[in-house]
Amino acid sequence: MVGKNIIKLRESFGLTKMEFCDIIGVNRRTLERWESGERVPDLKRARVIIDKFYIVDVYGFMFGRRYEYKRSLTKIKKYDAKRTSRGTVQ
Repeated sequence: MVGKNIIKLRESFGLTKMEFCDIIGVNRRTLERWESGERVPDLKRARVIIDKFYIVDVYGFMFGRRYEYKRSLTKIKKYDAKRTSRGTVQ
């Protein structure tokens, strides 16, 4: 179920697979495995997705119910740019 939600989330922001991968810090193959349902994100990566896209209903996102997000892509990119320039990206 999380794979379908990742696809919906990525497409709702108009992101390509590579753009989404860059935002959350994984390679394309990993994302493809998540989207196909072959694997699910580990807790660290799930937390990155939840934080970056400000997903309100974590349970719904991870287990297939409807979920909400509130952060715009512009805010995500600006936030990441600030963190990168400060050297705080881990």
